[in-house]
Amino acid sequence: MDKYNTYKFQFNDTISTGVDFVFNSDLKTLKGLSIKVNNVDKTNDFSTVVEGKNLTISVDNLKYLVTNAAEETTIVVTYTAKLNADAVVTNVGADGTLGNNNKVNLVYSNNPNADGEGETGKTPDETVFVGTYKLPNNKVDQDKKPLAGAKFKLQRGTEPNAEFAVIENGKVTGWNRTGTEFTSNEDGDFSVSGLDAGTYVLIETEAPAGYNKAEPTTVVLTADHTPSTTNKTDNSKVNVTLKVKDETASNQTFVNNKGGSLPETGGMGTTLIYGAGALMAAGAAVVYVTNKRTRKD
Repeated sequence: MDKYNTYKFQFNDTISTGVDFVFNSDLKTLKGLSIKVNNVDKTNDFSTVVEGKNLTISVDNLKYLVTNAAEETTIVVTYTAKLNADAVVTNVGADGTLGNNNKVNLVYSNNPNADGEGETGKTPDETVFVGTYKLPNNKVDQDKKPLAGAKFKLQRGTEPNAEFAVIENGKVTGWNRTGTEFTSNEDGDFSVSGLDAGTYVLIETEAPAGYNKAEPTTVVLTADHTPSTTNKTDNSKVNVTLKVKDETASNQTFVNNKGGSLPETGGMGTTLIYGAGALMAAGAAVVYVTNKRTRKD
């Protein structure tokens, strides 16, 4: 840049139809927007324009924002975006694709002899693929028949910082401390879409009438990406795996036993029965000793 009187820099980002920009309360400025030049915050020195799915961030003279124009300059742009109802969701299994993509290019001065201002060039488009995944869940009874009406919440993190998924139409739209209960349908399905790879806990909050609740279950979604080597605008391949209790699975199946069955892992019901039995045995011993002493007398 030291060879230029002025050095233009422009960042052009076009987001996928399955992704939305997130704005602050003024509905104009991007949430989480940060522009750092050589690790120094210069956000207010750039012009930022959002039109539909297009974001343009630019500065007419980058030279004013650096200490030494002859040295290498690093610019990092960060902002918040979210997946929407049109996001392409990848299921568990092989040969999936990441269909949500952002295309970005840079416009920059490339001719220091053009009237001292510099003509501009443009880099080829680069594509960044954004993945979101589906956690397949099934609810069945002890006879492996689909069971409707079971209610669940999906948790990430641990207390005291645990959050629960906010779910609309089967897709995660956010996370907070209360979350959304979602219910198994007539086919026993209560799958959740819109998840990132990571570790989650499925918690049954209410069992169908006449059934015991299942224990909370930890599940892990892992996504292995294989970017295209021939065309950077191709959908990136992805293999999504699901582990339930450290075992690879095609889905997560919750089993509910009828309410007359003891909880499989024990619990308060079993403890109370054992306690009552011990109390009865102690009472019998007292009666036996008392009667024995009476006969001796």
